[in-house]
Amino acid sequence: YEKKVLRDKTNLIAETANLLKQFADFSISHGDLKCTNFIVSGEGIYITDLDSMIAHRLRWTFRKAFKRDCKRFMKNWSDLPVI
Repeated sequence: YEKKVLRDKTNLIAETANLLKQFADFSISHGDLKCTNFIVSGEGIYITDLDSMIAHRLRWTFRKAFKRDCKRFMKNWSDLPVI
């Protein structure tokens, strides 16, 4: 059971990283990457609350917004330093 849970966590982390990489590849910022805006199901991980999402045309505006997104995302796990 523990191996399955660890594998599931590893898969979830990889899926989340892949999703954020796709955002970066397409210069998209979300605007509010808090944990309550993620839905995890048997089919995968989904992001909600898309009203602040922006597809940036300028790389520098994307980098600034994406850095803010990543900072907000990491704030979710401040009480879980292992993650």
